[in-house]
Parts: sequence; structure tokens; C-alpha cells
Amino acid sequence: MIKLILFYFILILTWLKFVEMIRCIHWTVTKGNKFSQTVHSHLKLTNKKFYEILKDNNHPDFPGNSLFTKPIGKLYNWRVTQRLISLLFRYPTLMFLLSIFAFSNPGITETYFVFVSIFWGLWLEALHLLIYRYQFGAIDNVMNAFSVRIVTNDIIFPSPRRVIVRRFILIYLSTFLTVVISYGALYACLANEFIPGNCLTEINFKNPIWIQTTYFSTATICTVGFGDIHVRGYIAQLVCTSEMVMGFVILVLLLTAFSATMNSDKD
Repeated sequence: MIKLILFYFILILTWLKFVEMIRCIHWTVTKGNKFSQTVHSHLKLTNKKFYEILKDNNHPDFPGNSLFTKPIGKLYNWRVTQRLISLLFRYPTLMFLLSIFAFSNPGITETYFVFVSIFWGLWLEALHLLIYRYQFGAIDNVMNAFSVRIVTNDIIFPSPRRVIVRRFILIYLSTFLTVVISYGALYACLANEFIPGNCLTEINFKNPIWIQTTYFSTATICTVGFGDIHVRGYIAQLVCTSEMVMGFVILVLLLTAFSATMNSDKD
């Protein structure tokens, strides 16, 4: 019973995060140009000033301004509450928690919700990253840094190259791992054949399924394809194909972001 309550709590948080991401996409399309011009008008943008610009432009993902943090008001001002929310109400954390539920072989209804949520979340984030990269370019590196808690205190724009490279590695390593593990969770759902006629062949259920499906996910996104495991059924084939396309999208984002990183100011 506790596990079920926890599952639906995580599911609700995840869909709140999806709505917030859609709001961010809408904000980027409608207000992104004004925001970008404001940022570029400062020769040196400090962490504090960048926060002020985000707040003034009513960015949906601004700390304390999200769908989850706004209703709780003053509670978010408490340091402990802030840290807890900043850790929990983040895309990688929520996708990882949903993946754990998928690997634990939940009931048919829960598996369906997990499958749809993870697949939708993966492609919504891909769209989110593409639009941000197109709209903001190098500024995107700075904006994304606010989701990497370890470096939020040393953001200065333009940043020294070593800071941007470190931030770049953290952001895209996090993105890559999230995609690999999340697709591994999708394959775990398919391995249990919750959709009739769609499954993974050569899966040994005596061994940990998460290792086998994550291995298959890694081989797929890296386009290796050893052939020891393969999908069966058109839905499973579509999921597998979508991961190959996702790998290409991540590669494009990685190359463009890396180019912007190396063109940044030197130390």
C-alpha cells in the first residue's frame, strides 16, 4: 500500500514537471528574444543579477516560481525545504524514480502509467533542449547550470572556459545517463510483455532484468547492435527506433553545445 501511494505521488510530481516544461517551452518561444537581449546587454553577468533577470522575466522554472513550489509559499524559503525540493522536483530525479518502479515489475496499470510517462518525458525533454539551444545558444549553458546543484554558486557570464567545460560535462552526462536508464526502464516494461506481442527476446528472468535492459539500451543508443537481444512486435520496434533517433538528437545537441563551450572566453 505504501509503495502504491509513493508511486502515484512520484507520478503526480512527474506530470507537474511535464506541465512546467511545456510552460518553459512556451516562455522561450514568446519571451526568449527579450530575455536574450537583456542578458547580452550586460558585459559581465553575475549569479545574483542572472537570478534577477530570470525573476523579472517571470521564467516558469525560476526557483520558487514553479508549479510545485509556488503553492507552498513561505515553506520554500526554508533552507531544508529548498534543498529537498531542488533535489526531488527535477527531471533526472523523477525519471530515475519512475525507472526504479519499472524495474521492480509493478502491476499492469502501474506499468502502463510508467511506460507512457517515461516515453512522453524523454521526448518532451528532447524538444525542450532543442528549443533552448536554438533560442539561447551559449546562454543555454548558463541557464542549464541552474539545474546542476554542484555549480550553482559559481555562475558568472561570460564564464571562464574551465567552468563552462565542467558544467557542460555535468549537464550532458546527466542527460545521457537519464536517457539510457529511462529507455532501459521502457525495455523492462516490454520484457514483461505488458503489451501483447511486444517484448525483448533472449531475456533471462533469473538474472537482474535492469542490467540486461540497460545494457540493451546502451547498445541501441550507441548504435552497436550486438544482436544478442532484440525486440519483437511493432510497438517495441518503434520504441527501439525512437531511442536511435534520440541518440542522434543528443549527439547534435552535444556537438553544438561543445562548439559554443569552446568558443567561450578563455581564462
